[in-house]
Amino acid sequence: MRIQGNTSNLDGSTSIGLHEKDVKNQPYPLRLSLESLHKNEPSKPTESESDEHLPDNIRKLKAYVKQIKERLETAKQALAELKERIFEDEEQKAAQIKLQSSVVNSLNFELMNAAQALQKALEDQGVTDPSVLVDVLV
Repeated sequence: MRIQGNTSNLDGSTSIGLHEKDVKNQPYPLRLSLESLHKNEPSKPTESESDEHLPDNIRKLKAYVKQIKERLETAKQALAELKERIFEDEEQKAAQIKLQSSVVNSLNFELMNAAQALQKALEDQGVTDPSVLVDVLV
């Protein structure tokens, strides 16, 4: 008689502690899968839940930084698309790229200023949790 220990099935589940013949005869053998293990983990708090303890001005600054980051990504995509586009007039293409590059640079500068303002607001409010700032900047 052989006992199955940690043998994996094709579906990724594992039969535990059943005799080989019992596994075949059991309509519902005990099976563990990674998916079922993760179902029982406590869920991570959502952004709004983790921000509830923060002062209003810090929450607004975090939202503003995220908004700038989204606008910056959109501007970077537009710049990349401009560089790939074919223009009849190369001067027009260069002008469009220059304009869009200045938008990207402006948004980068705005993001840097907003992040500094957020950092200062965190210091002023005595918030010492670095994850608040890292959350926004990453």
